[in-house]
Amino acid sequence: SSSSSFSSSSLPIVTGNHKLQSSKSNAFASSFNTVSSSSRPNSACGATVESDTKVYEPAPTPLDPATTERFSIAPMMDYTDRHFRYLLRMITKKAWLYTEMVTSEAIIHGDSDRFLNYNCEIEHPVALQLGGSSPESLAAAVKIALRYNYDAINLNCGCPSDKVSGKGCFGAALMREPELTQELCKNMFEAARSGASPSSSSTITPSPPPVTVKCRIGVDDNDSYEDLRHFVETLEKAGITHFIIHARKAILNMKLTPKQNRDIPPLRYEIVHKLARDLPHLTFVLNGGVKSYEETEECLNSGSGVVGVMVGREILNRPWYWGDVDRRLYGAENPGISRREILGNYSNYATHEMAAHPKLGLGTILKPIQNLFIGERGARMYRRVLAEMSAKKFPVQDIIRNATACIGDEDLDKRW
Repeated sequence: SSSSSFSSSSLPIVTGNHKLQSSKSNAFASSFNTVSSSSRPNSACGATVESDTKVYEPAPTPLDPATTERFSIAPMMDYTDRHFRYLLRMITKKAWLYTEMVTSEAIIHGDSDRFLNYNCEIEHPVALQLGGSSPESLAAAVKIALRYNYDAINLNCGCPSDKVSGKGCFGAALMREPELTQELCKNMFEAARSGASPSSSSTITPSPPPVTVKCRIGVDDNDSYEDLRHFVETLEKAGITHFIIHARKAILNMKLTPKQNRDIPPLRYEIVHKLARDLPHLTFVLNGGVKSYEETEECLNSGSGVVGVMVGREILNRPWYWGDVDRRLYGAENPGISRREILGNYSNYATHEMAAHPKLGLGTILKPIQNLFIGERGARMYRRVLAEMSAKKFPVQDIIRNATACIGDEDLDKRW
C-alpha cells in the first residue's frame, strides 16, 4: 500500500514468502539465551556470569592490526555504534570494526559499560577509539577498557570538529603538538601493557591490546611531508607502530564543518604512500575517498606500501555492496547470509535490545538497516515504512516485517 498511515489491525501484512528468516548457521541466531535469575546476562554479548561482573571474551587468537587490518570500517560518530556493528558482522567476518570515538573523561566519570559494551561473541576484530588530551585520563580509560578485551585501542588524532579540536583541544588539534601526543601514547601504551586479568570464567588469556593512532596528513599550515613524518616518528618513540592516515589535511582555522573537512581538502594518497615506503618498519592503513572494491584493490596492490584500506561513508551509504569483502580482500569465504536472513536476525536482536534497554529509541535501533537496499526496487518505500511506523511507535519486529514486505523476493534472497 502507498498509504502513509498504518493501523494496528493491518499488522502483520507480511505473509507467505515474505516471512523473515533468522539464520541458524551462525552465532547471530543464538545470541540471546534465557538465564536464571541468579545470573545477569550481558545484553550485548550473551555471556552469563555471577553478580554484576560481565565477561568479555577476547578473540580466540590475538589479532594484530599490522597483519590483519587489510580492510576496516572507520569510526564514525552517531553511526558505528554496537547496533551498526552487529549488522556489519553479518556482512563481513574479516573486516576490522571500530567503535565511535569515546572520550577518556566519559569512560572515567560516566557509565563506562554504556560506552564500552559490545557484542563480544561476534564483533572481533574490533577496536576501541579514544579521544582526549590528558595523559593521566587516557591511561585511566585504557585500564578501564582492558577488561572488555578490545583487539586494539586507537587514539583519535584526526577529528576536525570544533567541539573536539577547538574547545576540546584533542582530535586533529593534537597534530600540532607531537610531543604532547607522544606523552599521551606513552601513557596509553604503558597502561595497555599492564595487562587485563583473565576472568575466572574465561578460557582465554587476553593479550595486551596494541595501541594505534588515526590521524590526518596534516593540520592547517602544518601540512608538509616533513611535518607528518616528524609526527609519526615522534609517536613511534612512544611505542606506536600502526597508523591509520586520512589522506586529507584538517583545516581548523577556517571553522569548517566536519563534512566540509571531508570534502574540501584534496586527497593526497601520494603522501601516505611515500610515508609507508620511507618507514617500512611501521604499518599504515589509508583512509579517505575510497568508494569501491576496485579502488581498494588498487590501493593495496599498487606497491604503495600500505597494509590496509579504511572505508567510512560508503559503508553507511550502501552496506550490502561490501558483502564480498571477505572473498575479494581476504581470500576467505563470505558469510553467505541473505538480506532476508539479515533482517530476521536483526529483528530478533532489535526486539531483545528494546526489551533490555527501555530508553533505547526506535530511530537508533533501526538506523543501521535504513540503507540495506539503497538503489534497488522498493528501497524508497522500505525506508518510508521504517520512518512512518517508527514515528507511530509500532513494535520493532512489526516495523521490520512490514518494511521487508516492500522488497521483492529476488533481492531479499541474494547472497554474496
